Amino acid sequence: MEYKKVFQSVGFCGDLTAGQTMEARFTAVTARYVKFQVQNSGAAVDEIEVHGNPCVAGKVSITSETSGTGPMTCQNFASAPQCSAQSYDTSGNIAYAGNGFARPAVAKDVMAGFDNTHSAAHANDGKYGHGASWIGNSANSWVKIDLGCATQISSVSLGRDRTAGLADRGPGAVCVFVAASDVLAAGNADDDDAEYTLVFQSAGFSGVLAAAETLHARFTAITGRYVKVQVQNRGAAIDEIEVFGNPCLPAN
Repeated sequence: MEYKKVFQSVGFCGDLTAGQTMEARFTAVTARYVKFQVQNSGAAVDEIEVHGNPCVAGKVSITSETSGTGPMTCQNFASAPQCSAQSYDTSGNIAYAGNGFARPAVAKDVMAGFDNTHSAAHANDGKYGHGASWIGNSANSWVKIDLGCATQISSVSLGRDRTAGLADRGPGAVCVFVAASDVLAAGNADDDDAEYTLVFQSAGFSGVLAAAETLHARFTAITGRYVKVQVQNRGAAIDEIEVFGNPCLPAN
């Protein structure tokens, strides 16, 4: 079932006189598509207006480079490119789980049968490559990262396989959300509509990342602790999510 009924005109007589506007108010809901259904054959509607939060495009750019800094290793599979993994310079990445603040990522789901080899924790483990990647199991799957503190965030980067081995499993459309609070757990999206703010949509992006390409999502700086990256395609693979902004500071 694709559509959910959010309004029914109980008590409305069915007639609009010249100059009148019918306003349908309901509890806020997050969606892309809106469907209006009218009862009468031949009914005329001069304009439909929808009010809510505007779409946020942000600035998207794609770069292509193999930017790993460590030796190429093999993990989770028998041979390259499936097993390829390579560390990179994590010094500017405030989402890296090894920086003393950020926690390992959690996800909506993981590709069936690969809970360990393609777990959500690979999305911020400090390694590029298919052997250290997360793969989702549904359309509009997501990864969430707790940065460890509330801080200012201004951009997010991600790739499919920046060891340049594979170019399949593209993300499709990418959305980035930021929240001040969340109960972080695998599969838990309770209250996301209220907690998370959409800061980026990948308008103009083809949805495909060639080998070694990185998608850079830039947006107006916002303060938050939790970052949620949602990808459109079922089975999309992300080798690493990097978040850039102000780093967390040790307590005095």
